[in-house]
Amino acid sequence: MPKMFEFCNQEFKNGRRHFKALLYILQPPECVIDGVGTLYNKNGITFLEKYSAQQLDSIKDMSVTVSFLDEERTLISDHGFTGMNSEDGMPTFDDATTVGHFTRGYIDDVEIDGEMYRAVFGEGYLDEMRYHAFVGHMIEELNNGYGVEGSIEIYRDANHDSIVYEYGYKEKGRIPMYFIHSGWTFVLNAADTNSRLIEINNHKEEQIKMDENRIVEVIQKTIHETNDAKEKYEQQIAELNTAIQSKDQKI
Repeated sequence: MPKMFEFCNQEFKNGRRHFKALLYILQPPECVIDGVGTLYNKNGITFLEKYSAQQLDSIKDMSVTVSFLDEERTLISDHGFTGMNSEDGMPTFDDATTVGHFTRGYIDDVEIDGEMYRAVFGEGYLDEMRYHAFVGHMIEELNNGYGVEGSIEIYRDANHDSIVYEYGYKEKGRIPMYFIHSGWTFVLNAADTNSRLIEINNHKEEQIKMDENRIVEVIQKTIHETNDAKEKYEQQIAELNTAIQSKDQKI
């Protein structure tokens, strides 16, 4: 009898490892008092949802970067900032290596230390073919319960010469109003300590086996139900034959 089902225990890998990251926490609008955000990250930035929501599209195709500390390319450092371009004033990160890209950004609720927050998230792919050791190290860190921190980078939008802050620039409590998301990097000392890698798609063989067992279970259940139905119908046919025989005898 030919096999009706075939299973493969090997996970298909295309070199792109899907990931999700919490990019930064949004602060409640009521924290803004007299034009100053009273809640902010270590860089002094107060992100508000009404402005960040308008710039979610800029997360798509945004780079994920790392400034590596070691030749094995597993240990992370900082943003890799090397200065400002003298021609257009654009910040440059020549010491940073692009290890992946985002495919989308979104806003959702998240629970941190028992409290609920609004936050900006991003998801995309890490390049496992070219940075296999790094991706493996990140998976190991997550599996061991260690946080892998990151940091968002923002830049001016196309309509302004610089980032525009509501109520003007302030050292602490400044509120970005017109800006774009320009990058996210793995760092050791994050400005927003909640900004971190939260998931790497690590589909294991155990999960595949579980799925196989579930399929077999469904098949066996179907066969069992079919056999039960067959026995039921056979019993009904036998009862009908008995009734017919009884009628024939009376006739």
